[in-house]
Amino acid sequence: MLKDLIKYIKRIRSELIERGYPETLVEEITQIAIDNWVETSIPSLNKKQIFKAMSTSVAKTKINLN
Repeated sequence: MLKDLIKYIKRIRSELIERGYPETLVEEITQIAIDNWVETSIPSLNKKQIFKAMSTSVAKTKINLN
């Protein structure tokens, strides 16, 4: 149900922000959770997806393009 997705995203967002993780990580995890929910009706991420989200987030925030 959509309520499960919303509840999951709110919980993950609050935990990540509370622990000081960057907003880009929250965005990446949210996008993957939405994709998972569309495909399987389960928003949870597996270890591989979490690693991908973290890698993408670090790449977006740590790379100086100049």
